[in-house]
Amino acid sequence: MPAEDRFEPPFRRVLAMDVGSRSLKLALVELSFRRVRVLSEQSLDLQAEGVVTPEEFNAQLRAMIEQLGRP
Repeated sequence: MPAEDRFEPPFRRVLAMDVGSRSLKLALVELSFRRVRVLSEQSLDLQAEGVVTPEEFNAQLRAMIEQLGRP
């Protein structure tokens, strides 16, 4: 079945993450009828916030995801 013949839902939401050694960036993106729209973005400077341990990182990540809403 060609890709064009398959039914695609009218929109899909995706949470994109860019994890670097000094920063964490999140973007909630929606694909709607083949158009991409950024719904919200957040970034965190890990050094400035003093995030050092994996537990601190996970707590910050969970908090950021909750603020963005459900992907």
